[in-house]
Amino acid sequence: MAETLAVLRAGGLVTAGEDPSDRRKTLIDATAKGRALVATMPAAREAWLEETLRTRLRADERKTLLKAAALMNRIADSPS
Repeated sequence: MAETLAVLRAGGLVTAGEDPSDRRKTLIDATAKGRALVATMPAAREAWLEETLRTRLRADERKTLLKAAALMNRIADSPS
């Protein structure tokens, strides 16, 4: 964890400071740069998935996947 935080700090994505109520703890906060990066992630993931499905699946497989997704959404939306 310390290595991950060090990389994030070095990249200007987070800041770290001492917890005023408990010096044993470190408070981590995302910087504006870090929050901006996080905001781009959903669109990047969606673009990656769309491209991957388009290039790696045949048309009939994509249709099957759409049908399966519709079924999963129906199950998720139904009352317990």
